[in-house]
Amino acid sequence: SILAALAVWKGMSPAEDPLKQLYKAERTLVVDAVRTQGAREGLRVLRERIKDPTVASMCHALAHEAGRIALQYEGFEGALAIDDDICGSGYIHGIIETHFTSLEDPAGTARAFCKPKQARCFHGLGHGLMYASQNDLPGSVAHCDTLAERSDRIQCTEGVFMENFGADTENHPSEYLNREDPFSSCRGVEEPYKGVCAFYVPRYYLLQHPQQYLETR
Repeated sequence: SILAALAVWKGMSPAEDPLKQLYKAERTLVVDAVRTQGAREGLRVLRERIKDPTVASMCHALAHEAGRIALQYEGFEGALAIDDDICGSGYIHGIIETHFTSLEDPAGTARAFCKPKQARCFHGLGHGLMYASQNDLPGSVAHCDTLAERSDRIQCTEGVFMENFGADTENHPSEYLNREDPFSSCRGVEEPYKGVCAFYVPRYYLLQHPQQYLETR
């Protein structure tokens, strides 16, 4: 995960990392609000918390957490009815990726899941395919490739690669993520998806090597 990567960079175990402890505390605030007062309140709490720049850097991941819990307490249609783009649509992505883990045939469902050119939905679909397949990167890309529209295929693979490079290394690791050679995830991937993958490589590298911008070339 992003926080685990920062912990490694600092020479700490993830359990000792203050950023990970902060993330857990912020997650508890947001998730408890969703559980006890509903998703709208949880997202309101998140908006308040991300006024802190450090918490803002965790925004997308926290919004994913809100979406996952909203699905559990409000159901798929109820959770999606709260159409909130907060934190790069992380809330919507969290709903979709978690919903996919409950499906008997997530790959088959993928082709009919989103309406054409619904970018947020297809991005979330990519996350969901990875979740449902235990981070099967080639398989998830292959399923994205079955979508009818090119733009939808691109959005779907963006979700796939974002999930790969942000994988929870403790609970949901990706065997296709190599800290020493981040671009290895992109080798063997055909265009246009290779370019999508390459977009996330510098971001992943900089999480482990802050401010080393020239080395990302």
